[in-house]
Amino acid sequence: MLRYADGDFWIRSSKALLALIVGMWALAAAYGNVADYGTNWIYVQNIMSMSATQDDPIVAWRAIDDPAVQRVAYAAIIVGEAVAGAFFILAGILMGLRIGKPSRSFQAAKAPYAIGLIAALLVWLFGFMVVAGEWFQMWRSPTYNAQQSAFMFYATMLLAGVYIFQKSEEPLAPPDSR
Repeated sequence: MLRYADGDFWIRSSKALLALIVGMWALAAAYGNVADYGTNWIYVQNIMSMSATQDDPIVAWRAIDDPAVQRVAYAAIIVGEAVAGAFFILAGILMGLRIGKPSRSFQAAKAPYAIGLIAALLVWLFGFMVVAGEWFQMWRSPTYNAQQSAFMFYATMLLAGVYIFQKSEEPLAPPDSR
């Protein structure tokens, strides 16, 4: 019987819920990019064409002005966000279903979160911070700089992962009936 004081139940529940919330966030980002395609499409175009650095020939050669290549990059962002979200949610569901199971089973349910985290890091850390931020020098754009948003995404997902990946002990034994 579940008791309010059963700390392991609540810790495991919070991990499952956190994975679900992070997953919904990533899926909402993907959905937003599909439903309102044009809003962030302008960002991708301006960053890849390096509109903020056109007067700097030292780096301007890196610009990609081809709309087809830009669309492939935008599609990769959307797919990456959706994949991350789907795996985070899968982890949350699996953890939720295994809350009362042995530690090994609960730990195994966390694996999809790691897969989602890889996808998230590829999108927000590598894609936004490394490629857009440094290669295309997004940081120089006063209008089309998404580095703070990207940091918020991957830092939150990483911090959630630190908590989620902490080993969960075996469920607490029922109290003695003496």
